[in-house]
Amino acid sequence: MEYQNFADLNTYPIEKELAKEMMLKNHYSHKWNFAFGALNVGIMDGGGATVRVCSVW
Repeated sequence: MEYQNFADLNTYPIEKELAKEMMLKNHYSHKWNFAFGALNVGIMDGGGATVRVCSVW
């Protein structure tokens, strides 16, 4: 794995549907809570092309 500096990462709002898809696929619970989705943030590579991680509140 190539080392990546945090300066190469950006955060952007992402669509609720993308956050839900990532959460259902990757979160250990594989569940989507009714309270999720008020704020959905993606952590992306420097170009903003690839969503690496998402945070859901």
